[in-house]
Amino acid sequence: MRVFFVALNGPLVAASRTRVFDYLPFLRAQGVGVDVVVVIPDRLSAWVDSGGRLRRLAYYLMVLWRSFRTGLQSVRAASRYDVVFIQRAFFPSPVAWLLRFCRCKVVFDFDDAIFTTEAPEADWTARLRTWHHRQALPRMLRAAHHAIVENPYTGAYAKQHGVEVSIITGPIDTERYCPGMREARLEVVLGWIGTRTSVSYLELIRGPLAELGRRYAHLRLCLIGPGGFEVEGVQTVWRNWSLETEVADLRRFDIGLMPVPDDAWTRGKGGYKILQYFAMGLPVVASPVGINREIVEDGVNGFLAAGDAEWVDRLERLILAPQLCRQMGEAGCRKMEACYSLHRSSRRLLHILESVAAG
Repeated sequence: MRVFFVALNGPLVAASRTRVFDYLPFLRAQGVGVDVVVVIPDRLSAWVDSGGRLRRLAYYLMVLWRSFRTGLQSVRAASRYDVVFIQRAFFPSPVAWLLRFCRCKVVFDFDDAIFTTEAPEADWTARLRTWHHRQALPRMLRAAHHAIVENPYTGAYAKQHGVEVSIITGPIDTERYCPGMREARLEVVLGWIGTRTSVSYLELIRGPLAELGRRYAHLRLCLIGPGGFEVEGVQTVWRNWSLETEVADLRRFDIGLMPVPDDAWTRGKGGYKILQYFAMGLPVVASPVGINREIVEDGVNGFLAAGDAEWVDRLERLILAPQLCRQMGEAGCRKMEACYSLHRSSRRLLHILESVAAG
C-alpha cells in the first residue's frame, strides 16, 4: 500500500506532528510506502508569528496559493497511490472537484471545531479565516471517502456531509512523553501549556488561583507558551515553548490545569493538554467541557471543576495530598497508555487506511 500525505504544517506544529509525522515510522515499518508534502512549512509559520495584521494577510494569501499548488500535486498523485491522506488542508473548489472526479481514495483529517468561530473577539483577519474554513471544510469532506476527527462532536459534523467517520483522539508518543524523576521540594507547581489563542482561558481561574495563593505561600504557577498572564500573590514563571524543552518543562509540574469555556469551539477540542499531563504522570483539574468529560474520570485520574468554588476545592485537595496526586497521576498514565497512545492509534490508522484502500 502507498499513501500520499498532505500535512497542513511542518512537525513543529502539534496537530501536524501528532496526526501525520508521528505515524510515519510505524507505517514505514509495516511496509507502507509513504510520501509527504507540507502546505505551510515551519519557517513560514514562524514568519507570520513575528508580524502584525498586514503580515498575517500576506500569510493567508501565500497559504491560498500553496494550497492550490499542493492540491494539484494531490490530484496528480491520485493514480500512483492507494490513499491520499489530507490533514486539515483546504483546496480550492476546482481542485476538490477534481479529487472527486478522479475517484481516488481520500482520507480527510481535521482536529478542533474549525467549522465554527475560534475567537469571537478576534480581528478581521481571524474572522476571514473562520469564514474560509466554513466554506472549505464541507467541500473537502464531500471529496473524501473517510474522515478522521478527534471526538464525537466534530464527528457528528462530518457525518452531516455524507462521509464515513473514525475518531482518533490525541495521540501521544509515550516514548517521548513519560514521567521523570521528581526532585524533593517544598513548593507545589500548578502547570499549564498552551498557545496565543488559548492563553485567555486562564482568566477563568484567576480568582481561584489568587485565593489559593493567599492560603498557600508555597504555591507556584509554571506556564508554557506565549506569556501574558500573571496572578497577584502567586509566583509565576513563563517558559517559551520549544519542541526540545517541552518535556523537561512539563516535568516541572505537580498538577496540570485545563480551564476552558463551554462554547462551540471548545466542545470540539481533543483534550491534548490533558493527555500530555497524563503521559507525564500528573493529576489534572479540567473544565467539564466536551471530550474532557470522557478523558477525565472525576475523582480517579483527576477532577472536573465548574465554577470558582469547585476549582478552589479540587486544587486544594491535591495541594494538601501528595499521595492523592501520585495515585491520580498513575491512573491517568494507565488510561493514556490504554486509550490514547501513539502505538495504539498507529495500528488504528493503519487499519483505516487498509480499509479505505480496499474500498
